[in-house]
Amino acid sequence: MKNVQPSLTVSGLSKIYLGTTGGVRQADFELKNGTFFTLLGPSGCGKTTTLRCIAGLETPNTGAIRLGATTFFDAGTGQHIPLNRRNIGMVFQSYAIWPHLTVFENVAFPLRVGREKYTSTQVKEMVEKALASVDLMGFESRSATQLSGGQQQRVALARAIVKTPSLLLLDEPLSNLDALLRDEMRAELKSLQARLGVTTIYVTHDQAEALEMSDLIAVMNKGLIVQMGTPQDIYFRPANGFVASFMGSTNVIQAKVDADVPEDAFGSVTLASGRKIACRFTRSMKAGETIVVSIRPENIALSLTPNGGQNVNQIQGTIKSAGFLGHLIRYEIDIGGQLLHANVGSHDVFEKGSSVSVEFDFQNALALTVDEGDDAAEFGRGRRNQVAA
Repeated sequence: MKNVQPSLTVSGLSKIYLGTTGGVRQADFELKNGTFFTLLGPSGCGKTTTLRCIAGLETPNTGAIRLGATTFFDAGTGQHIPLNRRNIGMVFQSYAIWPHLTVFENVAFPLRVGREKYTSTQVKEMVEKALASVDLMGFESRSATQLSGGQQQRVALARAIVKTPSLLLLDEPLSNLDALLRDEMRAELKSLQARLGVTTIYVTHDQAEALEMSDLIAVMNKGLIVQMGTPQDIYFRPANGFVASFMGSTNVIQAKVDADVPEDAFGSVTLASGRKIACRFTRSMKAGETIVVSIRPENIALSLTPNGGQNVNQIQGTIKSAGFLGHLIRYEIDIGGQLLHANVGSHDVFEKGSSVSVEFDFQNALALTVDEGDDAAEFGRGRRNQVAA
């Protein structure tokens, strides 16, 4: 039976570390009961700091954190509930499994050291229920040193949920696993969270993890939440050049707007190479504004001769390199001093040096803003879109 838990509200949350660029600034979000919420971003963006503030491991400078009717923290009133009274389950990157204890005693540890007193029968029932949830029944007497990495992760999860927490906080719990096991544990972790119905906050820098597991994603950069939405929103409608560049493989190209364009309309832009293409604008922009254009590699088609078609951009390019990946071929195409990546079917073979028509729909070229402090050209360099002079 699912755990019905109150919703989490974070408002105006800031934690600034003097002398550094780290921390979090003015974070605001509200999570419905049972939401799997991911804080996603590069190292140092503030995602772990946000998690630690919610847990009570850090004291924010400003803001408030509430779980239903319970106020964990409020800078305005001075309220502050310590970590051990927040009824939160946590799993860290290192798992923090006690090597000298059995699996049973590792999971039972929160029950033995907490304020509540449990009988031995209650401890046994609660531990067995938690172990059954993570498919570790029969492992009770094993030493932690006899477990694989995946099994240790399951023990850490069982320990986090043994007291039926109101909130589950996960700080990059899969990062120490190998790639195959990490893929398997994503599905298991999401399934466990859905069965428990517990509101979960997950911290990661892995875009694939966030897209596959989350109900809601907050992308962070330089201490700020720059976009929050469903995985589909974040991937297909990025708010700006940073989000597009960070969310998986994409071509991010610097450009300038040719004429004023209203929101949710098509307009013309001029690339750094001088070529003009049509893009979809998710917000209104002014003529001459410096932007970036995002084009996903899977949305690009290649052919030896132009195919034509309405609302399709066509640019001549030259194949620079090709990488065979089995189900597809990843091409790099020079379009006049800039590189585009295109993922096409593995049966569409083009020789290195051949001239091709690069084609993509207007709606698949997104015109995106560049936030203050970000360098539009840097996105292109980061994705190898410019050919070295």
